[in-house]
Amino acid sequence: MSDNHYLLKNKIEEDKIKDCAFLNNDNLTELIIPENIKYIGEKAFAGCKNLKKIVLPNGLISIDVGAFSNCESLEEIIIPDSVKFIGASAFEGCKNLKKVKLSNSLNALSDFAFSKCSSLQEITIPLSIQYYSYGVFSNCENLKNVYAHNNIGFILDHAFYNCKSLTKFDVPNNTKSIGEMAFFGCENIKNIHIPKSVELIKYAAFAKMLSLERISVDPNNSQYMSIDDDTVLISKNGIIIQYAINCSQEEFTVGYYTESLETAINDDSIPIEYNLLIYNIADYAFAGAKNLKKIYIPSEIESIGGNTFLECDNLKNLEIYHSSFGNIFSIFIHSSSNNEDKIPFENIIIGEGIKTLGSDLSDFFKNAKSVTLPRSLEHIGEDVFSKSENLKLLNIHKNIKMISPNTFNSKINLEIEDIGTIKVKDFNMLQTKTNKNITKIYSLKDGTYYVKVDDFDVVRVSEDEINSLSKSSSFMRDKPDDLVVYLIELLSINADIDNILESIWLNPNLKNLFEQFTNNLEYVNEIASNKVSNAIRKIFENSGVSDEVLFTNVMMQCLNKEQIIKVLKNYNTSIGRFFRFCRLYMNENVGNIKIDIDNLIYYCNLLEKYQKYDKFLYNPVFFKMLNQENQEILIKYWNKNLKRLLNNSDTIYDNYGVNLNDLINLCKILGIFNDDKRINQQMCTFITEKMLNSDYPIKGNDIHTLFGDINPREEVDYEFITFFVENYNKLIELSKTKASIIPNIYNAFRDISKTSTSHKGEQRHLKVTIEKCLDYFLTKSFEGVTEENKVLATLLQKYYSEQNALLIGEMIIKQSYNAPRNIFTKVNYDNDGNPIYSYDKKEDLIDDSNKDFYYHWLPKQDYDNLILGKYCNCCAHILGVGAGIMRASMILDNCQNLVIRNKNNNIVAKMTIYVNKDLGYAVFNTAEINVEYRSFSKEICEAFLNGAVAFVNKYNSNNSIPIKIVTIGEYRNTIKDELGNIEINLLNTPNYSNYGYYINENKIGTYDGDSHEKQILVLKK
Repeated sequence: MSDNHYLLKNKIEEDKIKDCAFLNNDNLTELIIPENIKYIGEKAFAGCKNLKKIVLPNGLISIDVGAFSNCESLEEIIIPDSVKFIGASAFEGCKNLKKVKLSNSLNALSDFAFSKCSSLQEITIPLSIQYYSYGVFSNCENLKNVYAHNNIGFILDHAFYNCKSLTKFDVPNNTKSIGEMAFFGCENIKNIHIPKSVELIKYAAFAKMLSLERISVDPNNSQYMSIDDDTVLISKNGIIIQYAINCSQEEFTVGYYTESLETAINDDSIPIEYNLLIYNIADYAFAGAKNLKKIYIPSEIESIGGNTFLECDNLKNLEIYHSSFGNIFSIFIHSSSNNEDKIPFENIIIGEGIKTLGSDLSDFFKNAKSVTLPRSLEHIGEDVFSKSENLKLLNIHKNIKMISPNTFNSKINLEIEDIGTIKVKDFNMLQTKTNKNITKIYSLKDGTYYVKVDDFDVVRVSEDEINSLSKSSSFMRDKPDDLVVYLIELLSINADIDNILESIWLNPNLKNLFEQFTNNLEYVNEIASNKVSNAIRKIFENSGVSDEVLFTNVMMQCLNKEQIIKVLKNYNTSIGRFFRFCRLYMNENVGNIKIDIDNLIYYCNLLEKYQKYDKFLYNPVFFKMLNQENQEILIKYWNKNLKRLLNNSDTIYDNYGVNLNDLINLCKILGIFNDDKRINQQMCTFITEKMLNSDYPIKGNDIHTLFGDINPREEVDYEFITFFVENYNKLIELSKTKASIIPNIYNAFRDISKTSTSHKGEQRHLKVTIEKCLDYFLTKSFEGVTEENKVLATLLQKYYSEQNALLIGEMIIKQSYNAPRNIFTKVNYDNDGNPIYSYDKKEDLIDDSNKDFYYHWLPKQDYDNLILGKYCNCCAHILGVGAGIMRASMILDNCQNLVIRNKNNNIVAKMTIYVNKDLGYAVFNTAEINVEYRSFSKEICEAFLNGAVAFVNKYNSNNSIPIKIVTIGEYRNTIKDELGNIEINLLNTPNYSNYGYYINENKIGTYDGDSHEKQILVLKK
């Protein structure tokens, strides 16, 4: 027998072929594996491009990760019935593999096991397999037939992604969920049927199926239904999941669907049908619909995806029609990748009845060539048409009362009914003041105003006229009400109407009321929602539910009509108890409490399922902040020890829920949610007494700080629990200097454990030590390190073992050079109006007072920006949930990081500032301090205030619109007690999560900042 037919002895370790034993061996063509082999190691034969034939022995049990990946010549494989496990990517990239027989006792067919097997034509799934794993047959472009049984419970993400030759697929009758992009690109399947069992369909599950003509749903499915002759799959909470993109329709209306509800009156069951509006369209739902030419959407629609209308080549026409409560049109586009949103609409009609176009609609109207505005329109928000470069003309009706600044693209001409044609580059804004008279003021950028009172003619007022009024007239530009007084006085002279003067802002409350109506959409919506109160009471009267709690003010103020219908339909004891007890946990202004009714119903059903009626559990925080998996595990294992732990943890009243979620994750990894009650009790006691009530208590935000990056595994790792308990004090001490060290150890613990062996021949497993963990991280290094990125790589390697950390760092550093070095420096402009930024290091702001703690405005291109969260025990770093804050601070021309250093020049605290350049204010995204330095909050606050004052002085000296007020987010603010905690009205700040990014389709940077709920005063000029 030749060398190609047997295994060399040094490649075998007892009954296992070693990891990477024949990696990239081009000489291997045939392979007969000896009978004594039970395990084939990781990547054992990966990359053996000439390996054509493999004979596996009957006693084989496991084929490890990537064992035969990229064996490009392999044509057939028979997997004996003894095999129970096939690892991730085991046969990935075997592009000539035509035939596969799977083991009948196979328990696990792991992620991407047969991905990119482009010659594979059919596969039979054994009864022992209970789910299709992540990407298991993705990019098997010639796979025509899948023969499977009906006990497949789950189809995970990308399972059959881009299986172009599949002409038919029957979703098994017991399938509960279908993952993201599970059948994306299966372009020859015409029909899909959703059985009764399916409870969850993730986004883009059936996207880009170019032949899809029909999607049917079992009528008894509780979560999904099909409408419009089985061409549209929707969830019963008002979301279009998928459109049959090859159906013949040329027009489509996103409208209403019918939901049936049975109600009991006098013991008779009476079916009632409700027409419910579709509010959301999932990403990719219409992608590739070539026949569609026009779509109608309701003004109440809430969101679409960035790729919802991808490659809808003929879909140029859109009409937004007015629906019942849709006076305001304000749509959110969920970006599914870093690519530009692909919104195709060129000809857009906005229907009569719509009164407001909300702010930030520029991406939605980006490709518009013609837009028809209704005569009912009264308000156009900021940044609506700013990207509409193809829109040449827009008619502004005289009924429009408010137009915000920065609304239009500079190429648009405005045909204003009151005053004629104005170029956008000359136009500033429109304001309307209302008392006995209606006064409209159009302001231009050159200081000119056009003023119209009631039906009188428009009067033009130039900047020279204003300046000639008095020496103080320039100051009036900053006081709009004084300016209005002057303008109306001028009108009274020109038009000789003395009675106008009598109606000028005699009542100061009128100004406040006007500002509420024009600036506070929530206030307007609250007033509008009161119109449904009579309808809600009628629902109560006919519901057949007699619980008096349904008539409480809490329920009336917290729920709208549609939500109450859902409560009645799903009513149980726990829902009644929730509304009875929930006032204990709500503030007095219950109308501000927003309840996700589907989540509430799910949570209360869990309480019923596990018969848990502890009043402590009827707190909205548990279903508002915890995901459904954590809700169930909390209720399932609820006991008095867990109650004591939660009560002492300072996480229950966390406005953002991060601390509570992190505590639940910590409980998971420490075995508290374990069927072994002994372990459950011991670990509850350990956390309560050792962590929460020690000399250095870890509670509240510290839980997020120390454990926030942990990714719990499904099964409990008892070795880690032992390691954690035995080394707890050392780990806590170590975390003060090495941020995220505990999550890093846990996430890599299995790999660390594998390397913890003796150096003797028997390779005896040794106990994992802290020293072993530190050695493990010190040996990590990035791939692709060059002379150019070596400094950056060296810095990042201290904190990250993930390979993509370096790529992200390089990307953001490159983007940062499109912004200035410091945002307080003067900006010059070239002849085309493009900004010219300064990168002069001499302009940096740094305290030179030689104090123990001093401020430093970190230049935007400084590498330390990427990892500030690691210095300051927060999430603002390249792989944290606050990655969007980090990126915004580096790439935007109105955000920058202030850091506080100690006398050793180490960064111990950070704050991110946002400056609104047009309105002259600034907001810090709270103050984060390294846990080791929180006892120095007074000194750090002093350094912070010095830095804030220095920034404002420098900024105001270089900019025409000065900063007059600076606030700071209150929530995660570790210096607020030193600041005085003076609460003021909220100033708008960015949603920092918009500056996150995607890694392997997972969003990094989903946290929007801490300055949205409450702000306190820093300084006022």
